[in-house]
Amino acid sequence: MNTTNNLTTFANEINKVLVGLDLASKEIQLSLADLDGIEHDFKLSPKNFFKYITEPANQNYVFAMEACGGSNYWATLIQRLGAEVYIFPAKSCRNHNCSKNKDDRGDARGVRNALLIYKNYPESATFKPCIIRDEMNRQEMFLVKSYSDIKSNITATNRNLIAFLREQDALKGYSYEMTPSQTIRRIRDFISEYEHCKNKVSGLCSYLERQCAMLEMYAISLAGIENEFFEIYASTHHSCEKYLSVRGVGVPLAVAVSVYTQDNFDRFRNANSFVSFMQLVPVHHGTGGKNKVGKHSPEGNKILKALFYEGGNSLVVAHNKLISNNKFDDKKLDLKDKRLKIAYAKDIARQIFKVATDALLKSEPAQKLKNDPAQCNTSSEIDLSTSDKKIARNKISKFRSKLKKLENSIRSALVDPVLYEFLKDTAEEHLQSLLNSIKLKVNESTPWQNQIIAEIKSGAGYNEDSSVYEAALD
Repeated sequence: MNTTNNLTTFANEINKVLVGLDLASKEIQLSLADLDGIEHDFKLSPKNFFKYITEPANQNYVFAMEACGGSNYWATLIQRLGAEVYIFPAKSCRNHNCSKNKDDRGDARGVRNALLIYKNYPESATFKPCIIRDEMNRQEMFLVKSYSDIKSNITATNRNLIAFLREQDALKGYSYEMTPSQTIRRIRDFISEYEHCKNKVSGLCSYLERQCAMLEMYAISLAGIENEFFEIYASTHHSCEKYLSVRGVGVPLAVAVSVYTQDNFDRFRNANSFVSFMQLVPVHHGTGGKNKVGKHSPEGNKILKALFYEGGNSLVVAHNKLISNNKFDDKKLDLKDKRLKIAYAKDIARQIFKVATDALLKSEPAQKLKNDPAQCNTSSEIDLSTSDKKIARNKISKFRSKLKKLENSIRSALVDPVLYEFLKDTAEEHLQSLLNSIKLKVNESTPWQNQIIAEIKSGAGYNEDSSVYEAALD
């Protein structure tokens, strides 16, 4: 495509100049095309770039950059100055780099081309801009990442010390299920016994003591983040309460989801898209009708993946405890089955997405459309396609089957005297809830439902003449 002509046409329409940025620590590459269609590629130092964006003449620019370490800082700064700015995924920017060589100028032009496509065709673009995170959100992300790093360090150090103990004495039954506090106690018992040995390795006792001190320091840091950040964040954000209602979600996971998504799920097409963001979906490679399933996608959030995996693990442990305490006949789940835990983690992610999107569907625009039917498009310009007609017929058939099931359930209920008396006392309330469960309502347009309620309340019993119900089903 002729990028320069498209840039000139679109820039003249919106009266703004599209600028692509390639950020670096020492130099920032800029690529723009002015309203006359002339391309400009130049480099600026970070200080000169700050002066450049603060000039009043450049306030009508639209900036874009690829996601990197300093993109959120510069994007937040440009937003404060009143200019429009976007952050695009680095992969999308590389795909729009039309130059043969990958250099700073080509990267900046790729960002500019991606900005042109997104601004000109936002609905047909195959990519979406990233979330621009302010300073507070970046600090919250740092604490969540530190929490995940500390937990991984505790696990690695604990398993390393347990492996050492198992190599020294296999008869004492050291297990990898020992907690860090149990490991520290066993290590210090080993040190007290090892000091009386004749053949000692110099430096071993001091090293083990330092490892125990590191575990204790990690535990203190972890408790500090949980008490001083997670608990306060969860109590001040209403979204965390919704996430905590999902089984398997703890306070760290609820806070991490809120921090990384900023409670905005619009950029996810569906629940599976949200699951793939957690690196919980395997990569599919297919060609010629052959599909190969590979490992899990490396693209996504590793920190959320670890927390969701822990949530799945907690569900497996809770299931086994429930069977042990109540002595059920069900089999216990295998704690070493990673695929099972990943399946539970996927289910937790889908439930969180469902809870979050249900809250978004009840937003103010949706309520306005619901309260004002005049805003609904009921014109005859909307025509159903062949596939839409098939879907409509399937829905009608399912609706009729639900009506038939309801008729059979009411018929059987009226035969039983106990259920009959129960429905007779509270027929209207319970039958209404039953009808609502299959998305029906009792009104004047459904006389067969009113007849059922009237027969129950009057005590006449079920009418064997089912012509009214068959007519309603037809």
